[in-house]
Amino acid sequence: MLEKEKIALLWLIRQRPQGVSAYALMDMIKAYNGGFLDLPVALGVFEYTTSLERGIQRHVEELLALGLLTTPDKAPFSFDAKLSVTPLLGRIQDIFQISLTESLKRTDAALTVEPLFGKPMARVGSQPWPRLFVAMPFRDDLRPVFDDHILKVAAALGVTCARGDHFSTTNSIMQEIYSAIVHADLLIADCTGKNANVFYELGMAHMLGKRAILIAQSRDDFPFDVAHLRSILYATTPPGMAQFETLLEKTIRTELSL
Repeated sequence: MLEKEKIALLWLIRQRPQGVSAYALMDMIKAYNGGFLDLPVALGVFEYTTSLERGIQRHVEELLALGLLTTPDKAPFSFDAKLSVTPLLGRIQDIFQISLTESLKRTDAALTVEPLFGKPMARVGSQPWPRLFVAMPFRDDLRPVFDDHILKVAAALGVTCARGDHFSTTNSIMQEIYSAIVHADLLIADCTGKNANVFYELGMAHMLGKRAILIAQSRDDFPFDVAHLRSILYATTPPGMAQFETLLEKTIRTELSL
C-alpha cells in the first residue's frame, strides 16, 4: 500500500492537469494549512522527519519509478520539471475501485467490513437521502419533538432531515434505516425511554464512523456506555423546547461546520 504522503501528492498533482513543479507543490502544501482533507496532517510529517524539500523529492522520485507520475519527455526529476499523473494511476483506480480522496480520509482506526445488510440503497425513491437522520421511539408523545422542533431547526439551517417512518420504498424498513445512516452526515438519537431500536441504530452509526447528537428528557436515559458523549437534555415545556431548539441548532452547526 502506498504511504499516505504519496497518496496526498498524487491527489495534489491531479488537481493540476497541465502539470505542476515540485517547487509549486511545496507552496501548495504550505498554503493548505488545515484546509481540504487536512492535507498538512498527511504531508506535515516531512517537517519532522526531514526537510519538506527532501521529503517531496524522495516521494516524487519513487512515484516516477512506479510509473504513476511522469515529466515532460520522461526527463529525470528536477524541482522545476512539471509533474503529472499517468494513465496508469486511473487504470489502477478503476480496476481496484480506489479513491484517492477516500484513501486520504482513512485513519489508522479504519476497518474494512462486509455489512450484514449488504450494499446500501443509492436513493430513497427519487429523492437523495437526508443529511440528518433521527433515531427515536415511534411514540405519540414524542412525535411533536420531531415534527415541531427538530424539523423546524433543520429547515432553518437548510438541512434535510428524516426519521425511519418517513421512507416508503418496497425494501424492508431496516434496509432503509441502514441506508439512511450510511448516507447521513449526522445522526440525532433520542434516547428517551432507553428504546432498544434507538440504541441499535446508534451503534450502527458509530461503527460506520458517523457523528451523533444524543438527546433525552432525563440523564438516566443515557446508559453508561454513551453517557460521556455529547448530549442535550430537554423538557417538554414551551421554555424547555425553546432552549432545546437553540442548543440543537448550535450543535448541528458545529458538527456540520455550517
